[in-house]
Parts: sequence; C-alpha cells; structure tokens
Amino acid sequence: MTIAFRAGSTVNNTSSSSAVLNKPAGTADGDVLIVAIAYNTGMTISPPAGWTHLYGQSSAQAQKMDTYYKVAASEGASWTWTFTGGPGGNSGVVVGYSGCNATPVDTSAQGTDATNPTTSLIAPTVTPTKATDMLVCLVNSVSGASSPTFTAPTGMTLRTNVTGASTYVIGTAELQLASSSATGTETFTVSQNVSGSNGVSVLLVGVITNTKTLAVTSTGSMSLVRSIGKIFPVTSTGTPTITPNSIWSKVLSVTGTATASWVGGFTSAFGKRLGFRMGAGTVTPGTSMKGGYVTPSTHMQGGPGTGGP
Repeated sequence: MTIAFRAGSTVNNTSSSSAVLNKPAGTADGDVLIVAIAYNTGMTISPPAGWTHLYGQSSAQAQKMDTYYKVAASEGASWTWTFTGGPGGNSGVVVGYSGCNATPVDTSAQGTDATNPTTSLIAPTVTPTKATDMLVCLVNSVSGASSPTFTAPTGMTLRTNVTGASTYVIGTAELQLASSSATGTETFTVSQNVSGSNGVSVLLVGVITNTKTLAVTSTGSMSLVRSIGKIFPVTSTGTPTITPNSIWSKVLSVTGTATASWVGGFTSAFGKRLGFRMGAGTVTPGTSMKGGYVTPSTHMQGGPGTGGP
C-alpha cells in the first residue's frame, strides 16, 4: 500500500497554558500522526497519553520544538498538550498519513541550530532501510512581527505553514522516496529573516507484506493399522518467522502475513512410498495452518486450521 498524506491541522497561541490540536479531517484507525509543538524553553511540556516522544530540541533563541507520533486508534476530536512555567506563546501542527506499517517509523534524526538571522531552515539527512519510505520534515523558528511564509525544499510538498499570533513558526513537508540512498539535508526557505531553528526528519514505512514458501519433509515410517498423526519437521529461513508446533499433524504459526505451501510423504507398513501435496493458503498473524494425517483406510486427509487446505 502506498503512503499518502491524509490531512493536517495547526494551532497558534499568543499566550496559553495549553496547545490543542484538532484531529486532521478524515483520520482513520491505523493512520500515523506526527506532531510538532514549539514553545519557550522556560516552559515544561506534558503530552497527552498515547504519544511517543521523538525529540525535544532547543535553539539559542530560547525556543524549543518537541516532536511526537502515534498510530491512530479510536481517536477523539482533539488532543491537548499542557505547559507549566513561562511566559511565552506556543504553536503546533499535526500531519496524518495513511498506508503506513503498524511499526511506522523506519528512522529519524534531529538537526542543529542555524546561524542567525537566516531565511533557511534545515531538516537533517536520514538514510532509509526501504526505498519506498515517505520522508516527512518538520522545522521551526522564531519570527518577527509579521508572519513569514515557507517554501518547501526542492521536490518536496509543503503541507503546513504555521504562523500567526505567536512568534513560533513551523513548516512541514513530505517526499515519497524512490531509493534507499541517504536523503541529504532538506532546506526550507522563509520569506523573512528568522532567529534560531530546529529541524527533524522522519522516515515512515509503508505496509509490509511478506511472502514465505515452506518446504516440509516427512520422516520415519507409518503404520496404517490405526489412525496416528504424522509429524512433519519444518525447515524455515528468512522472514516471517515460522514456529512449528507438533500436535498430531504439523501446525505452522506465522509471525507476519505469509503465503505458505507445503508438501510431505510417508512410507506405509507395507513398504510402499506414498507422497502428497497438502496445498497452499495464506496465513495471517494469530492464525495457523495444519498438515495432514493418515486414517486406517489409508485415506490422506488435510488437517483443520485457519488458512489451511
């Protein structure tokens, strides 16, 4: 599944003990939400429950940007970050993305403070482990009396431009990668001089579908005079992990979605070599697939199991 920008929302307060971010329009369970909150370094921030903290980055201009993320799950209409201490305003942004893996962050990095004054805010380089990652960059600074505008780095799409009542400005942009090479630094251009900067780059991973082929080989002999389970040893390498469970017939438990096929055979009490192919199916996390067994009438039968034959 391709990662796609869902929507974003922002907040900007001249002076407040909280920053309330509304849920982006259309947010669905499984979306990944990334937040940046900018505020005075004399204040202490407390996030709402359920958010993972990425970075808390300060600049020389007594301003700080904290970044967080979470996977959406039955979210309310908004989230509230609270502050103690002060004085100072605050601003914030949340951007949402669909199509991400359940473990969504490949890697991330924070940058260094820029020389002041500047019109260039820089997000650091990151190196993906997958060529299909989505790069999301967030930068912030302190502006003067007027509200500056952001221009996204070359090739990136600008998603938010947080300016207004407070002097804390935030810009975010994204880029769908096409290789696993290092991204290089990404430079946002600001329409007027700003002071101090914080920059964070986050790589999001798309939904991963693993394919696994299993080779199952029978061992030993089998008597056909009574019903008895045949245990098939499993040879498994790579990802996802296959965990055998020998309960009469072979049970294959798979971590990660996998397409599995398996074959086996047995030798009867009369010395005749018989072979069979049990088929194929799709195994998803938490389900299993069974092999086969032999009945007293020498009938080959597939065992029960979700996703099995």
